[in-house]
Amino acid sequence: MSLRILHVLRPVDSDAGRSIEAVCELSTAQFKFGHAIEIVTLGHTIGKRLERLGIPIYGLQNDQGSYGYNAKFVRWMKEHAGAYDCVIVHGIWDYCALGTWWALRDSTVPYFVFAHGMLDPWFKTYRPIRHLLRWLYWPWGVYPVLRDAHAVFFLCDDERNRARQAFWIYDCHEFVVRSGSSGISQPLVDGASEIFLSAHSELRGKRLFTFFADQDPAKGVRALAGAIGWLSERGIWNSQTMRLVIAGSADQAIRVVVEHSANQCGVGHCVYWTGALTESERWGVLHASEVFLRPSSYEISSNSVADALSAGTPVLVSTGVAIWKDLVNVGAGLADEGTSQGCARLLKKWVGLTHNEQAAMRLRARRCYEDRYTLVGAAHSLTSAIYLLVGVHRDGRRDLKPLKPASELF
Repeated sequence: MSLRILHVLRPVDSDAGRSIEAVCELSTAQFKFGHAIEIVTLGHTIGKRLERLGIPIYGLQNDQGSYGYNAKFVRWMKEHAGAYDCVIVHGIWDYCALGTWWALRDSTVPYFVFAHGMLDPWFKTYRPIRHLLRWLYWPWGVYPVLRDAHAVFFLCDDERNRARQAFWIYDCHEFVVRSGSSGISQPLVDGASEIFLSAHSELRGKRLFTFFADQDPAKGVRALAGAIGWLSERGIWNSQTMRLVIAGSADQAIRVVVEHSANQCGVGHCVYWTGALTESERWGVLHASEVFLRPSSYEISSNSVADALSAGTPVLVSTGVAIWKDLVNVGAGLADEGTSQGCARLLKKWVGLTHNEQAAMRLRARRCYEDRYTLVGAAHSLTSAIYLLVGVHRDGRRDLKPLKPASELF
């Protein structure tokens, strides 16, 4: 039986947040499977990416400030929620989560919450002021939302386990669903790299090690600059043939810091900035690259990692990327600390592999994507979880059975 699902989120101006990405991809997949998907947003703008989905979107468009308070939202939700089998809230730190709780806490309509990595205890150590402000909000603004949700969805076991360490007042029905990316439907052919190299001829004939540009310094690009400098001093990084490719539009402030660090190490000419890429060029650079790099300080689920795997490109990640054990266990990548030293060890290990070993890892990368990180698999996992946790009957009535303890759900 098909489901009617309402996704709730607050879009951001960049149209590139984790919740936006998740809603777009999951909604597209669920819609193709025959489910009725609709979205309600609290932001001033809906965003171009959401508009292109071709599904009903209700934009309330009068939110206030960074918190996103919207006076219309609770009333709208109370009036319309009964038309849906469930509501899925994306994010926990703005009004869309608290507003959903206010509207549905006494309702028979179940709601679920996607944390999207927002419960990671990383902030306790590296952003203590922000963590303190969140702690003041937690007992009344987030804790009851999670406690009363039918389930809080996590994208891997590591995210679920780390969430328990963020705040000492913690109570929710935990459930792990699969993450996924649309990726590439079939492995790229040899000609795909030419699309990228024809636009960036300076890289032709070079060994490429690619990092997708990101405005978040926690993604680790600074550590990569230090790593190639250290390897160059020891003759492991060949500055004539090897290039660190920063693909996509990079934040200017981060670019200045990375260039300064690379120049100090004498490898400034080894860092290549592509600027904005077309979709074809984005896939082309993955195909042209030996490996994809993601040395994040913390990251729950990375669509860029899944995209790289779908292209058959091995990934070198930090242990801050929550899925690193899955990648290493199946031989689709390598992992180490997200520091300059850790990145240097990763690159050194990759360079030290034989040609046959590298080729075998490329095959395992694609297989890992197909087995674990397809968008179809992620959508099926989420839908199955909803059926399991709520139980929608063919006559449309909801059977709200009490959940088992979290320990019995795994």
